[in-house]
Amino acid sequence: MRLSPKISKFIFFTGAFCFLLFISVFCYSVMVLPSVSVLLEDEFQVPMRIYTTDGDLIAEFGEKHRLPVQYSEIPQRMVDAIVATEDKRFFNHFGVDFISIIRAVKELAITGKKSQGASTITMQVARNFFLSKEKTYSRKINEILLSFKIEYYLTKKQILELYLNKIFLGHRAYGIKAAARNYYGKDLNDLSLAQYAMLAGLPKAPSSNNPIANPHKALIRRNYVLASMLSLNYITNEEYTDAIGAPMTERIYGPRVQVAAPHAAELVRRDLVNVFGKQAYTLGLKVYTTIDSKIQTAAVDSLTKGVLSYDKRHGLRSSTFTLPEDRSLWPKILKSIPTVNNNYPAGVIKVGSDTLDVSMSDGEIISLTAKDMEWALYSNIDGHKSTTPNDISNILVPGNIVYLTQENDRWQLTQNPGVDGALVALNPKNGAILALNGGYHFYESNFNRATQAKRQMCSLFKPFVFSAALENGFTLASVVNDSPVVVKDNGDNELWRPNNVNLRFLGPTNLREALVKSRNLVAVRILDSIGIQIARDYIKSFGFSGELEMPSSLSLALGSGLSSPLQATVAYSPFANGGNIFQPYLIAKIVDQSGKQIVIPGSRFSQKLQDKRVISETNSYLINSVLQDVIKRGTGRRALALKREDLAGKTGTTNDQKDAWFCGYNQDIVATVWVGFDNSASLYEYASQLALPIWIDFMKVALNSSEDKAFKQPPGIVTAKVNYESGMLTTADDNNSKFEIFDVKNMPSSKDFTKTMKKDSMQDLSELFG
Repeated sequence: MRLSPKISKFIFFTGAFCFLLFISVFCYSVMVLPSVSVLLEDEFQVPMRIYTTDGDLIAEFGEKHRLPVQYSEIPQRMVDAIVATEDKRFFNHFGVDFISIIRAVKELAITGKKSQGASTITMQVARNFFLSKEKTYSRKINEILLSFKIEYYLTKKQILELYLNKIFLGHRAYGIKAAARNYYGKDLNDLSLAQYAMLAGLPKAPSSNNPIANPHKALIRRNYVLASMLSLNYITNEEYTDAIGAPMTERIYGPRVQVAAPHAAELVRRDLVNVFGKQAYTLGLKVYTTIDSKIQTAAVDSLTKGVLSYDKRHGLRSSTFTLPEDRSLWPKILKSIPTVNNNYPAGVIKVGSDTLDVSMSDGEIISLTAKDMEWALYSNIDGHKSTTPNDISNILVPGNIVYLTQENDRWQLTQNPGVDGALVALNPKNGAILALNGGYHFYESNFNRATQAKRQMCSLFKPFVFSAALENGFTLASVVNDSPVVVKDNGDNELWRPNNVNLRFLGPTNLREALVKSRNLVAVRILDSIGIQIARDYIKSFGFSGELEMPSSLSLALGSGLSSPLQATVAYSPFANGGNIFQPYLIAKIVDQSGKQIVIPGSRFSQKLQDKRVISETNSYLINSVLQDVIKRGTGRRALALKREDLAGKTGTTNDQKDAWFCGYNQDIVATVWVGFDNSASLYEYASQLALPIWIDFMKVALNSSEDKAFKQPPGIVTAKVNYESGMLTTADDNNSKFEIFDVKNMPSSKDFTKTMKKDSMQDLSELFG
């Protein structure tokens, strides 16, 4: 049958038009629309994650919580739930579901409303990666063309993987793996059928269908997903029935932090933001720090235990806030008060002499007996236990806010401590920070006392003065008079009368005993003898600088300069490693999303520098010898409980007991503890009572993998017998003679040196001391 010329022309021109239209669409798709290769190269905006050196998560920073997942890692139930809900014919169409489009067009013609069900998963990928959310016909056409292009270049598995990693599922969760962690605190493989269905129901409306914001609508949506899965034979009737009846278990889970090191994490965050700007939160950086999980946990536990124990020794503080008389208002107020370290706020209802009734934030009434608050009944503000119990009604009244904690299934009275502290530990062999705890509770006060608190070092500073003395002609046997002095202050021309802590004087004392017993007046005389400026020039190599850290006065000998716990820890490291100092570093390595290690210039805490020798091996060994005696028979002797032979350290307590320090070490770790009030109130305790026990608790864990080995004696150290009273060499065998170690280059003579020392010293001090 021959076609008429008109029909032939019509067919020809129609075919030509369709061919040209196809060519035009193809050229537009290839030349104008974005390249699909971008999808494979796209790096998701993944938050910065910070880990310990052994791979435990410390913190996560970023607005978008995303955990990219490969298709092979996605459970089949999750795939079935998404496909049943979002795109039933996903595995059968070529990017566009024409059946759904026809249905949508029909609905538009009948109702005048656009259908929401015409977009396929591929079209959503095109829209999410390339297009705006503006609802226009031109955008829809581009979406369809891009979908064809995506389906041509990518497999169905690749498309679904992109979709399941990109979609927003509410509460900062982008992608299904992040959502599983966010709502259930689990990995994808550990979810139930009902939970997969809940996640699959979120892409359409992640806010209004959210199980946290709107649990009723979320439940309806979840059950709709399950019904869709049943209709497609993805699940059995029995599975459907069980899942429909499953309770909703969703709640918000934060990042699965495995080790508490918020102060260290904040240092890293600030460091990387300074380098990368706000991009640091989206580049997917994995930062592996030098923090050791076990040692960091010990730092947190020991400091927490120490400040809580101190706080209880000093009695129950009266409440500074009173709840309103209307008790119906209490739950809302109590819920607004943060729970700190499992200390729960409660309102006092009734107070007896040794009983207490309180109301919790949920309205539960708890009755406490004397046993539940014994520490509060038998404590006074000066830290000494009373022999008879106090009347708690003298401290608390109805309406006061108190704190309760649960121990052995019993509620007990507690309180958030007013005192705070810091603990820093580093590896003296390379400067790596092993643990850093900047305070009792970071989220109540993120002030980092480990790095930001500048406090007087007091006697903790003395080893640097004595090290300078050994470098300037003194020996550990040199004798200096421990007796009262009066010094004219150069600034205000006022008299300064330094004193020893116990107000007692030993008279002529050798340097070893003076440092072991922390004699203030000997330290002052030593500093004056070698000269303040000479000492400052020497001590600055330990990392101190400026007037605030090293004042140009004799008070420097007593640690009047200011230092942070981290700085003090770094300064002590040359004693532990034989005379070298390292810049402390916190970042071991940084890897990007692809796993490639990157180096960032300008990072404060990732610059691992070569060591710098600041004192001789012999000087370091001599100071170590004395600081080991501090542990064996001085103010640090409580540390003998650790049953180690390789420990050295020094206590420090400021005037009026405002600061308590202890820095101790062996060859593998240097650790510093500082405890004090932020407002510099008196602690009413010495460092040996407060800072040292915290250090001991910490080191019980930190030293587990550290071998107990003696400090290696360097060449140039000799042992000789000296006269105890003169410090001179002797051959006598009497009670005034003992063996001492010396730098062979700085050996004392056998002549009587006592008069010379006194004459020189008093001559230097003649204008200063009255």
